[in-house]
Amino acid sequence: MKNKKNPRNIEKIHSSNAVTVKTRKALLTENIRVENDNSCKKYNRKIIRISENYNFLEYYLIVRMYMQHKHNIDNRLLEILFFLYPKKLFSWYDFKEYPLTFSYRRIDTLIKKEMVEVFRPDTARSRQIYRLTQKAQTIVRHFYQYLSGEKKIPTNRQNNPLMAKQPKTTREQMIQEMIIKMANSKEHRF
Repeated sequence: MKNKKNPRNIEKIHSSNAVTVKTRKALLTENIRVENDNSCKKYNRKIIRISENYNFLEYYLIVRMYMQHKHNIDNRLLEILFFLYPKKLFSWYDFKEYPLTFSYRRIDTLIKKEMVEVFRPDTARSRQIYRLTQKAQTIVRHFYQYLSGEKKIPTNRQNNPLMAKQPKTTREQMIQEMIIKMANSKEHRF
């Protein structure tokens, strides 16, 4: 068993307020101390660094569920949109680079769902070029804005399908509480 008075036997976590008070107390029972300064002493055995610069994925599940319910899309389609968004213009070969499921193996499926449109038709000299529709670009852009905290997920029932009158399960209640917590936070997460 480690001695709490001996700093060499205590693991240290360097953080700047990324760990809550409850977590700090729980870590102290395991002989792990959270330090707020970024200085390292050469005698420390284990140091765990927590960076709070990249915490925008904290609410990924909530934002994903909100966007899926709002736009009536599934997770696979959302992932394809994330892959195609930075490309702006892409060919069929670019589309095939992504490991697709059976339901989205054909680009015609995305065209029928109005997520992809033909930018330049197929000619004798060149292949067909595609791009994301305005709707698909807006979905991805809003997703990033909700994750970063630039935009807030609405908490009213008219604009948010996840905020039902009475949650049926504990999970739904927890999701509603997380949406309210996100809406009340005033800081950007990037």
